[in-house]
Amino acid sequence: MSRENKQKTTQIYPKRFSLLLIPGIVQGILSFSIIPLSTKILNPSDFGKFALINTITTTTAVLICSGSNYLINNRYEEQKNNQHNQVLISTVTFLNIFNSLLISFLIILIFSFLKQKNSFINDIPISYIFLSMIEMIGISLWTLGITISTLNKDVKIISIYSIARTIVRNTSIVLCLYFFGIQDALALFIGSACSGILIILGYFKITDGLIKKRFRIKIAKETFKVGSYFSISNLLELLYKSSETWMLAAYQNLTTLGIFSHAQFYPNFARTFLQPAQQAAWPTTRTEAKDINPKFLKSKIIFQFISLCIIFISILFALVGKELISLITNDKFTNSAPFVAILMASSSFRHFSGRSQHANLIVNNKPKYSAFAIGGSAFAGILINIILVPKLGIIGSLIASIINSITFLIILYLTSNIISKTPNFDLGNILGFILTIILVLIVNIYDLSLSLRILLLTFFSLIIIRLFSYLIIKNKVLNKIKLNKK
Repeated sequence: MSRENKQKTTQIYPKRFSLLLIPGIVQGILSFSIIPLSTKILNPSDFGKFALINTITTTTAVLICSGSNYLINNRYEEQKNNQHNQVLISTVTFLNIFNSLLISFLIILIFSFLKQKNSFINDIPISYIFLSMIEMIGISLWTLGITISTLNKDVKIISIYSIARTIVRNTSIVLCLYFFGIQDALALFIGSACSGILIILGYFKITDGLIKKRFRIKIAKETFKVGSYFSISNLLELLYKSSETWMLAAYQNLTTLGIFSHAQFYPNFARTFLQPAQQAAWPTTRTEAKDINPKFLKSKIIFQFISLCIIFISILFALVGKELISLITNDKFTNSAPFVAILMASSSFRHFSGRSQHANLIVNNKPKYSAFAIGGSAFAGILINIILVPKLGIIGSLIASIINSITFLIILYLTSNIISKTPNFDLGNILGFILTIILVLIVNIYDLSLSLRILLLTFFSLIIIRLFSYLIIKNKVLNKIKLNKK
């Protein structure tokens, strides 16, 4: 490869990253701006109702598309509109839509039955379920669309529709609350349904030229075979998420559930900023995983940058989270502050750690190992929820979430090493998690003053900035050495 081509190749990642990051920035601005507007009218109980239904539908969306998504990652070819890709995408699209409609019907039946047996959901209308189903179908297709666009190394459509999705969702909620007189949880569900419709349209835009009147029984069988590995594991994941929300609602109340779901908002929000870096690097990570003894030298720098970002955000909420949350939520969700930092740090084990191990399992076509990691960690979470939530309430759910994330990462390490030895780039996330717990305990036990907490935040920020600088300089030096060798 010539020096010019090498330099051109190194510019591809920043371009993809920028296109994927823009929606995260827009979503961040709009999401934070809508919090004061929505919490001014809605109370934690309304958010609890939304969390109760939305958690089930979004988790079910992952259950629907997991087999198809794994197959696309394993079989999709880089030449976009070849016949192989057309048959593959046409088949999995049909299966996804069929499965989504079937599962939507089953969820509505189950919910109708449960309404008669559980008093705490009597005031949740069936219309909430219908609206939530629209987003579930959209997410199941959009997940496939993101994978296809990322493998095509063309993420412009993802960027455009992600921005539009955020604008439509938040605008719909504000219009419902302030102009249409809908001042309850229904406004949140309408926003979800509108965003679901938009991303369904976005999926068909991404797959334009790929979806034909073709259906291959062999691919369908393979999808179900791969999906069968994930079916049990994702059902366990669904049960884990459901046990968390339903047990909090049943043993505590919808207000407590609303507070805990609000605490989960911030880790989810952080992922919208950090996932673009991971998604943009995925084609490179996938290619590196195909080596005989993969070292992931190109992807390593991205993993380390993400790790430092997570550590900083976790420390930020551990030290001044109470003030930040009180400011933007009209003081309705201040009690969620201690949980935010710990959830932020522990969620990194599930979403940003073990990426080299995850890629190793995909390229070596070992879906049963990935399914085992999902199912095993979900089972651990269910067990902890059953034991601790009735006694400890929201603290029990927090412990279950931590155990779930750590178990997932441990199983991922063990199963990946069965195939080949893969490097571990997650030490930073582990140390950051330990530091976050220590800081949360110190702040809450000793009731540190705001000035002292700001001083500590400044100290840790300077350390993280130094580490960022070190990584940037190190990466530039390595790139110069490689280019000179060419």
